[in-house]
Amino acid sequence: MPMLLPLMLLFQQQTTVTATFAPTPVPRALEILSRASGMKLDNVPALADEVVLARLKNAPIDTALNHLAEAMCAKWVDRPGGIRRLTPDPAAERRIEQAKEAAREKDFVEGLRYIKKRLSEEPQELDADAVKATAKKKEAEVKRNELSQAARDLEHMFQSGNAGEETAGWRAAGQIALLIDPKVLLAMPDAAREVWAENPTPMQHPFPDGSDPILARYRRELSLTKPDVTVARVRIAVEREGSGLWVRFGAFDATGQPLDRELLPLYSFSVWTKLPQSMRPGYVPPGTDAPVQVPEAAKEARIALASPMSYRKPDLSAMIQKCRARFLDPVKFEPTQWHLGEDFVLAAEATDKNLIGSVSDSINGKFYFAGSRNANALTPKPSEILGRHKADLMPTNDGWLVVRSSEWRYRSSRSRAKALLDEGVRVGGITVDAAAAWVSESTEDNPVYDWMWDYLQVLFSGPGSFNSGWDGKSLKLWASLGQDNINALRHGATIQLWTLSPDAQAKIARAVYWYKWLDDNSVEPTDKLPTGISDGTLTMTVTESTVMHGCSAKDDPNLMINTITPENIGASQALGQATFRDIERWQIGVHRVYDLHFTINPGKTPMTVSLEESIFDPNSPTLSELPASVLTEIEKAKQYAIAHPHPTGG
Repeated sequence: MPMLLPLMLLFQQQTTVTATFAPTPVPRALEILSRASGMKLDNVPALADEVVLARLKNAPIDTALNHLAEAMCAKWVDRPGGIRRLTPDPAAERRIEQAKEAAREKDFVEGLRYIKKRLSEEPQELDADAVKATAKKKEAEVKRNELSQAARDLEHMFQSGNAGEETAGWRAAGQIALLIDPKVLLAMPDAAREVWAENPTPMQHPFPDGSDPILARYRRELSLTKPDVTVARVRIAVEREGSGLWVRFGAFDATGQPLDRELLPLYSFSVWTKLPQSMRPGYVPPGTDAPVQVPEAAKEARIALASPMSYRKPDLSAMIQKCRARFLDPVKFEPTQWHLGEDFVLAAEATDKNLIGSVSDSINGKFYFAGSRNANALTPKPSEILGRHKADLMPTNDGWLVVRSSEWRYRSSRSRAKALLDEGVRVGGITVDAAAAWVSESTEDNPVYDWMWDYLQVLFSGPGSFNSGWDGKSLKLWASLGQDNINALRHGATIQLWTLSPDAQAKIARAVYWYKWLDDNSVEPTDKLPTGISDGTLTMTVTESTVMHGCSAKDDPNLMINTITPENIGASQALGQATFRDIERWQIGVHRVYDLHFTINPGKTPMTVSLEESIFDPNSPTLSELPASVLTEIEKAKQYAIAHPHPTGG
């Protein structure tokens, strides 16, 4: 007993804290924890843009701080004056990356194992009887799917079969993929694309040793279903999409026309698509626990950011109006606080668990109501919240909920985001220049799937073409050209590609060989430009057209964000529809399309990259009637629609 007494006293003297907050910037969160614990906590500037959430109830402060550091890949460093400073921990970041790489490799191996299993279940070589059996199996699978669709049988509606894996092309693609060095495939970065081919060009790989008998057998098997074709060349492309790899198999005649195509994944996709819905990874059964009520501010934000296709109630516009000031100030109102972050706090309170950690910048606001899994986005069940986001919860031995988003997103600066939004309000939209500068701050290849993307959809007429969104790759390419070159292009200059920065040249090469952005996207870029890009030229054209916002007299003009064109109205009038007749107030804007015209050598191969902006000058008056020039455009569009009716009549 005397030995245990000091330990018991030490345990009893541990400081505990009680505090709850949805995602909050780290400096502010550490202020809250400092006051609650009596400690002096701060952070290095590198973590100032990070956000923290917590639900702590009589929680030991040391445990809370250790879990917080763990979730943020950080560590606490003691400083003079009794200060504990939160600092990035590169070793922890490496451990996280190593764990992700290990998981990706495991998934890849599972995909290869599945291909081996399927091939082992099939004959060494297909014959006429095997082809007939596969055709019958395919018919049965189609019928089963049709019955599931008709019955709205969600358990089996999206369950795939095996028939598609018994074709000559699938078999050959799988057999060749198994021969490629796995280290080469695993080393491919995101969005990368590598090509293997017969008679390869310098930009392609030769098929691995052992492929010749596979390709000879493939040609014999294909002749069973396509006896009149002659395969001159076979090519496969391996593409990295996120954590998964895909194989695109193609067979071509002597003129390069496709004769056969197949697509197969090199990860566990094929495994779980064969399973009923309830047996798939990540499936969360309907909760039997009581739902929780989302706080009013979070409810308003979720509705305001929702897609009209997923949230169809009439209060959408009112919620956008109510939340507009919040969305315009991401410094004062943390953007991640109303969605998943709030859900985690609600789940922790309902289950009476201590919670601490961080969520990513991807809030998925536009689609938070989409699909059955978020049907109760305003009244979620704690078990379903924790089940759906199990991958975001780090393993613990003490019952804590420690949150770290499994899909990391670049953490954007809230102050720079506010500057972008302020500029958008000032000029009446987000220009391509501003969008490119914003996107280029991110280390991600295509960084448009964060809260800013959701915000822009409801604050302005939307980035890109009529609310269709941004393409981060195009914007990063634009920014890499440099402002001096952009200004020269605006004035009609022709720029030699070799004069561009190494970064711009690398992005052009990716556009060609990884993204397949050549104007003729039916051609294989490693065939069309078989020795790489030697040089070329770049010019730009700018096309302007009229766009409009409209609303009734009772609506807030700030909510006029759905872009209307003269063509929209003319086509509607041609059909006798009354779609736009209730509009009583109009704003006239300009839509610009910037077409970057690349002529790439050798061969003067064209590639066009388009970027768009819609700008509504806030100083322009709101009109009760459309100008005569716009009415002329509408009449012209109407007459064209009458002369060229849509086949469906719509």
